[in-house]
Amino acid sequence: KLRVPAPVGSFLAASYTNSVKHFDSRAQAMSELGCTVRCTGHCPRAVKKKGNFTFLKCRLRKSQPPCTWASALRENPDKSCEQLQHPTQWLTHCKESKSNGKRGFTDLEEYQKLSGLLAATATTKPTAAVRAARLDGKGVKKVQLKQVQSLKKTIAKRRFSCKTVGQLHSIVRKHSDIPAKRDKGYFCYSMFSSQGSKKRKFTAIATTRKQQQRWVESPNSVAAADGGFKFS
Repeated sequence: KLRVPAPVGSFLAASYTNSVKHFDSRAQAMSELGCTVRCTGHCPRAVKKKGNFTFLKCRLRKSQPPCTWASALRENPDKSCEQLQHPTQWLTHCKESKSNGKRGFTDLEEYQKLSGLLAATATTKPTAAVRAARLDGKGVKKVQLKQVQSLKKTIAKRRFSCKTVGQLHSIVRKHSDIPAKRDKGYFCYSMFSSQGSKKRKFTAIATTRKQQQRWVESPNSVAAADGGFKFS
């Protein structure tokens, strides 16, 4: 394989003087910039860490022609992080660089587009996200449904899961007030109870003002207990 040398000065912290974006932590920066995203096209990768600097390069830096995009993350004493770039060099990706690999998203833009659609609400279905992204005509081309389903699981686990009873209680309480919109959901009932010395049971009923009105108007209508989401 042809070895592609790194651009001169691209591993010098002094080369990066322009601030691009601030993050609460290095982990957040790596996640939002897509450093861990599996794709076949342009995507940042952490290639070297020196002191409080982490140098980022495009994953197509060894492609033909090579992509010379580069950036750096600087960790501050308060654990916050700042993305920096060179004033004039390595600012954009090389469109002529050939993609490589067979698995993953086409590029970071495709991943970010689908992530935004899936993270809008906890009930967004992968098929609906793919359809909306393709109709928009920007950034989504050959993505497979299985990829989006896997992405949905990751986002749901990170954003909508609760690790403690206190965290779950806090989230439910924030959405217990009756909303102004008739079709906006809220928790009309919630209760925590103990089952034994270690187990806790949580019961909640989510509804909308519009749905409650339907029950009043048609008290004998048929309803599903879980809304099709297989809750128990």
